[in-house]
Amino acid sequence: MSGKDSGAPDEMFHPTRFYPGTENKVYEMRYVLPKGLTCSQCVLQWRYIAGNNWGKCENGTEAVGCGPQEEFRACADVAVVDSTGSSDDTPFIDNEVGPDDTNEIDSNGEQEEFASEATSFLFVAFVVLLILVIILSIVAVTYLYFHKAREIVKRWWNERKKALSVDYVKKFSCWKYLSKDKVAANEKPFQAQPVPPPRVKRTATIGFKGSS
Repeated sequence: MSGKDSGAPDEMFHPTRFYPGTENKVYEMRYVLPKGLTCSQCVLQWRYIAGNNWGKCENGTEAVGCGPQEEFRACADVAVVDSTGSSDDTPFIDNEVGPDDTNEIDSNGEQEEFASEATSFLFVAFVVLLILVIILSIVAVTYLYFHKAREIVKRWWNERKKALSVDYVKKFSCWKYLSKDKVAANEKPFQAQPVPPPRVKRTATIGFKGSS
């Protein structure tokens, strides 16, 4: 069955692929095997690409079917026989790879990936430990304040407020003029007013004598 049999557009036709149409139906497929191929136990593998996921195309546009699509894969054990019902039961021989045919694996990329993952893990662990230390410090300070140092802090603060109040009054009020030393220096001892002497009436004149 080909893509043309399903009503798919011509540009979607591919000799080794099948494109189902847009209608909803059950597709039955028959495959043409190579001539003379038989086996008593074979593995049939297939892959289905949904093609209905939203993504970005190579030209920058976005639409359904663009970009990476969801894939489904499966396999099945089957037997292929000829018209007489017989099949080739020759055991499968694994391919032997010689020492010269082995490809050297570049492990630099894997090492860099592992190093990046290790660095990320250490960073996350450091951040978590730092957060735990901060939380424990806050809890410890709160406990010490409310159970140990609250009265000490309150007493110190009251004394500090009292000292600040006295300094403020002495600096910005008339307190310096009302201190005991200043008052004592400005005070004068109390003195009684002097008593005037008694006045005596004079009977004789001085320097003047009248006519006799």
